Amino acid sequence: PWQVDQEALVRRVWGLGSLKAGNDPCLQPASHCVRALVIVRGNQAKQKRVVHNLDEAIRQARNMFPTDHLRLAVVQMEDFTLMEEIALASWTDVMIGAVGSAMWWSIFM
Repeated sequence: PWQVDQEALVRRVWGLGSLKAGNDPCLQPASHCVRALVIVRGNQAKQKRVVHNLDEAIRQARNMFPTDHLRLAVVQMEDFTLMEEIALASWTDVMIGAVGSAMWWSIFM
């Protein structure tokens, strides 16, 4: 019951629509690509904490590094099941977020 389709989840989070999973170096388990999760709180979150320049920081990082070296994904924790959250945490190289969101995943995992 705790099985997650790794290929589908990784493609859903870090995939580029124009590349098939087999041709995308960042979706391979042994990739040299840095997979980063930018975790934001969804509508269900009380007392949201926000990083005010987050969009600009993401845009800057995407402009500085090619997509086969760095893959940034902006996600809401509420979009995933607990199984998917655990799997995502194990496949993530860098977690970024306001206190209480990314901190929860990295401490828990």
